[in-house]
Amino acid sequence: MAKLPKNILTTSEYLSERAISHAIYLERYKTQEVNQLFKIYDDEIAPEIMRLLNRHVGTGTVTEARIKKLAKALSAYTKTAESVLYDKLKKEMADFSLVEAKSQTASLSNAAPIDIQVDVPDARVLKGLVNTRPMDGLYVNEWFADWGTATSKKIIREVRIGAGLGEGIEKITRRILGTKSQGYKDGLINEQRRHVRTLVRTTVANVSNEVRNETYKANEDVIKGVEIVATLDSRTSAICRAEDGNVYPVDSGPRPPFHPNCRTTTVPVLKSWKELGVKLKEAPTGTRASMDGQVSSRKTYGQWLKEQPKSRQEDILGKRRTQLFRAGKVKIDQFVDYRGDPLTLKQLEKKYA
Repeated sequence: MAKLPKNILTTSEYLSERAISHAIYLERYKTQEVNQLFKIYDDEIAPEIMRLLNRHVGTGTVTEARIKKLAKALSAYTKTAESVLYDKLKKEMADFSLVEAKSQTASLSNAAPIDIQVDVPDARVLKGLVNTRPMDGLYVNEWFADWGTATSKKIIREVRIGAGLGEGIEKITRRILGTKSQGYKDGLINEQRRHVRTLVRTTVANVSNEVRNETYKANEDVIKGVEIVATLDSRTSAICRAEDGNVYPVDSGPRPPFHPNCRTTTVPVLKSWKELGVKLKEAPTGTRASMDGQVSSRKTYGQWLKEQPKSRQEDILGKRRTQLFRAGKVKIDQFVDYRGDPLTLKQLEKKYA
């Protein structure tokens, strides 16, 4: 194949750069979705929880009988609250999946140096992706159900602890709501609010990656594999560092999100001219890329980490793990087991050192 000018990207390089750029916009979209659900939480859910607290145990002695009535009321309300949050997110993700599919098919179409038929997954399938793949063992609706149950139980626990210590409702409420001087960030309610943030961000990542998977499967005639692409920074998890750069078949292999708040994504590996059955010695004049059939030449996480100063490596891996990594005894993908769980230092030294 003719050598391409330096300013011309191969298909794999174009798709990789497009995916990284898209990931930045995706992070902004996650924040937007979090803020939408936070508004519901702050304007409707938290005030109603406080109303129930004041109604059932706000005055007089906090007895077990009154706490049980509160528990019943809270349990009923948090079921309603979890449904409101889930239904809102489900609707947003149905719309998002259609937009995301258009973005992915556009990337494929623009990357190919010749006109190819790029198929868009069925809209009905896309709209249902929010609850078709579990995240860390639970589906999205189950995560919200767990959140509702946990919120109710934690509040009741705090009330019982306060009652046992002889505290008044003001002190109990302050512990649940938080203090004004801390911006209410030290209260139990805010802790449950943070869980909503994690859940929303992970759901967006999950739907985005599921849309990609459906797009890859719909275009297997031109796609031969799927490459894992992790974010190159110090916050990247052990499993994402290990998977970065790995390539799997279109219809099998692990896919992100690998954990809550996961930022890892995927890019397709297109078939080469030869694999497509096109007899072509060089790319057509004026095309942006070669149909190289290769993975991107971008740095993997392991390559990036090798170039970082020792202090940053130690910040990410720890001192002893950095020694093993710098000595070449342990590669970046060997810090986790087959399930993606980080190996202990003792296990690493026994296995590799």
